[in-house]
Amino acid sequence: MQRLFETEGATFTEYVLAQRLARAHRMLSDPSRDGEKISTVAYDCGFERASEADAKLKRLYDAIENGIADLSDLGVLCRVTLRTGPT
Repeated sequence: MQRLFETEGATFTEYVLAQRLARAHRMLSDPSRDGEKISTVAYDCGFERASEADAKLKRLYDAIENGIADLSDLGVLCRVTLRTGPT
């Protein structure tokens, strides 16, 4: 399984996290979900702790706003959300 993800520059764990973050990003960007708690979205996306999702989503939003990453670049997304220190 790991070899399938090597071409993307990510591990399976990083891939799963990236998919969860992308889903959370879509959910939080959806106007019909306006006012929904981040913790609800986090749990719906498979995070065990809302605080984990919150910290990673903040890094993701910062990276997108600064032009470092976008949701289509899995390798960059994984590096930004997993391998950087706290913001």
